[in-house]
Amino acid sequence: MSPLPKRALLAITSYHGPFYPNGDNTGLYYTEALHPYTVLTAAGFQVDLASETGEYGIDPHSVTKTALTDADALVYNDKQNDFNQKLAQIKKASDLDPTAYGLFFA
Repeated sequence: MSPLPKRALLAITSYHGPFYPNGDNTGLYYTEALHPYTVLTAAGFQVDLASETGEYGIDPHSVTKTALTDADALVYNDKQNDFNQKLAQIKKASDLDPTAYGLFFA
């Protein structure tokens, strides 16, 4: 049996519509993707981000001062950070080869 690829696919929601009682939109809860991405890349995985449509929106509640640690806020505000670059180039799940991945995180 050959070893699994050291490549991970992180699933991101593409839904960015009303959810909260006040009508605010939901979407990607920023740190719910940032933290696994950070752990996986530190473990040596190449990580790709994908959604059903190849698009996403951030839940505005997830990027407030009360939701982000100082370290998370530094990453969020650095558009050149690897994670933010991956988000900017999010892939459409159906365009990917599932055999290229040894790990799937949703």
